[in-house]
Amino acid sequence: MRRLPPIAHPRTLQWIALLALCCPLVMMFRPLPWMLVQHLPPLRPLEGAVELAPRPQPSLQGWLSGQLQGQTERYLNDHIGLRPFMVRVHNQWEYSLYGRLHARSVVEGSEGYLYEVGYIEARNGDDFVGDSIIDNNTLLIKQIQDSLQRHGVPMFFCFAPGKALLLPQYAPQKLLHTPTRTNYDAYRSAFEQHGVQHIDLSAWFYDMQRADTCGCPIYPKHGTHWSHNAMLMAADSLIGYAEHLLGQPLPRIKRGPMHRSRWPRRTDNDIGAALNLLFLPPTEVLCYPGVTFEPQVAHRPNVLVIADSYFKEMYHLGVLDSVFGPGSEYWFYGSWQLFGHRVDGRTDLMGVGHQEYRQELLQRDLIIVLNTDAKLPSIGFDFYGRSAQAFGIEDE
Repeated sequence: MRRLPPIAHPRTLQWIALLALCCPLVMMFRPLPWMLVQHLPPLRPLEGAVELAPRPQPSLQGWLSGQLQGQTERYLNDHIGLRPFMVRVHNQWEYSLYGRLHARSVVEGSEGYLYEVGYIEARNGDDFVGDSIIDNNTLLIKQIQDSLQRHGVPMFFCFAPGKALLLPQYAPQKLLHTPTRTNYDAYRSAFEQHGVQHIDLSAWFYDMQRADTCGCPIYPKHGTHWSHNAMLMAADSLIGYAEHLLGQPLPRIKRGPMHRSRWPRRTDNDIGAALNLLFLPPTEVLCYPGVTFEPQVAHRPNVLVIADSYFKEMYHLGVLDSVFGPGSEYWFYGSWQLFGHRVDGRTDLMGVGHQEYRQELLQRDLIIVLNTDAKLPSIGFDFYGRSAQAFGIEDE
């Protein structure tokens, strides 16, 4: 039998083996795909709760254990230049063909309305914490309110409406049921019974929605927060109630020319943006009036606002800077302080410390606490508990 010639010279095979061993190392530290796409023009980043893998730190131990390879693969997948665009292509394909949404706890109802599930559960009463807890919390809030009032610091609570509370007719019917007892109903009743100062924007907007007297949508199809126009109405109501408690005039919101558009702006598209699609169909006609603050007053109060994200757009509008005085702050979910305006609408966060918490409150002229119905199970977040400790009030 004829003997076949060798495939390659042994020396050549050694070089091939060496290259095969070195190539993964070269790709790890200078990955070719990354080099090819890193100079592409920057793409619009993905929206929502997107966590990108950090750049791995090379180490011999990580290489031998295999962790470095996995970390490198995740980093390349997350940071390759075309990833945001390709994710949007994938999400658009799934949404357009199958109606699938790639956003946490987001569902689509009829006529293209988007909802966060938590607000549907709050409307149903699925998150009801119980009357005993609500009564105890209300008594504690009343004691804190009275203690602050004795030191000349009025405080009031604001009920803000959730989207499913005002627009249940567009929510997915399979997620709805006849509301049982809800945290909103129980807290509203308890506040009235015990004399807790509050303003109920939920009831106000609900009555306006039923009577169809608003003139513009209170909630946009693709937003989880109230519309820009409704936010202005809510802000003006908060300012008016603050004037009532302080007994002094404050700058009020003055509306300019109204612009109407089917293309939502800012938070009117916050859920839609979080879907990370190439495009969504236009919404209903939304209202965007011009805004100024008038008139200027000699003294503006130092105000502390403890609120969820429903106050955030008021903050970006300039309510703290234009209506309230220097030193006024917005504590995001009770534990974070927002400061500094940026063009893209985002804000830096800085932790609020625990030291001298009592003095932190007593330096204020007014304290406002705002919660939507979905956040009432943790009403006031940690503000009321920390305030009770600061004033020596026992939580029964």
